[in-house]
Amino acid sequence: MSKKDNENLKEAYSRLEFISGDIDLQRQADLQLMAIMDERSKNDYYAEKDKEFAEKEKKILEDKQRIIKKMYEKGMSIEEIEEITGYSKEEIENTIK
Repeated sequence: MSKKDNENLKEAYSRLEFISGDIDLQRQADLQLMAIMDERSKNDYYAEKDKEFAEKEKKILEDKQRIIKKMYEKGMSIEEIEEITGYSKEEIENTIK
């Protein structure tokens, strides 16, 4: 092998190491980016689930208040509503006000 071929081989090897280093660095960056995106995706998912849960809880509360008011309007006493629904006297009184 000539000296020139040997120099070309060294240059090619040097470039290969440089490129390989960049590939490893890019792979690390890609993995970090994927981890960040996964974390954001999880956060978005749980934020949406929390929002859905809060909406369901609000609907349940509104239904509860509507039922208590309707029972009271139909002439049921607070004690009867308390016995049937299991809600406290205070909850019932606050709802019918």
